[in-house]
Amino acid sequence: MACIGIMYNILTVTNAEIAEAKTYGQSTGGNACGFAGPFTYFAATGGYIFDNGYQCGACYEITCIGAGDNDNCECKGHRPSVVVQIINQCYECTTSSPNIHFDLSTAARDAISNCGITKIEYNRVPCDYYNTNIKIRNKEGTNPSQPSWYALYVDDVAGNGAINSIQVKPSISSDWVTCTKPNGVTTHWDCGHLEMPVSLPLDVKFIDDSGAVLIAERVIKNFIPLYQFDTGVQY
Repeated sequence: MACIGIMYNILTVTNAEIAEAKTYGQSTGGNACGFAGPFTYFAATGGYIFDNGYQCGACYEITCIGAGDNDNCECKGHRPSVVVQIINQCYECTTSSPNIHFDLSTAARDAISNCGITKIEYNRVPCDYYNTNIKIRNKEGTNPSQPSWYALYVDDVAGNGAINSIQVKPSISSDWVTCTKPNGVTTHWDCGHLEMPVSLPLDVKFIDDSGAVLIAERVIKNFIPLYQFDTGVQY
């Protein structure tokens, strides 16, 4: 995950908002966004920042500006920053001040402070992946032989990081099927019931939260559960 790294006074923070951050550990297994990882610098959040899973993958620059809980802790240097990616949901992380906005991975918190609660500025920034394309994985439970229902996971989205809509269609068809996040489910994209028989391979259309469209042709070549495809495209 090359987008995620420590930065000290490299980015100019613009339109940054003030918040607080805690840490919730380093485990990425079973994360609410369904990402495969591995991750080092990541975060959980809630409210409008998590947006029912539609902001999964968004990247934020987190800058330490002071201690949030006592005088015995401090920032590690002058305004140290780290870029994290949203991979998990934090139910107690409401987005109404002065409640906690972010739960950081241990590595991310340790990069900027030694505080239990850290006063921060946060600012949305692009996600950058080097030499890595968007990946797709078939969801568990997919029927390998002509499924009437199909769902998928998405990993390694650069640019805005957050995908708002996915569509799939057979390469020989002109009709796109829209995939959405099921109500209350944030880990995968549900493409619903496909018209039988399904003609492989499938094209995939990604639409990020800025409305930018990216199409990967002839990507999904089988319905083997958890099989991963390199889309060959990237924002």
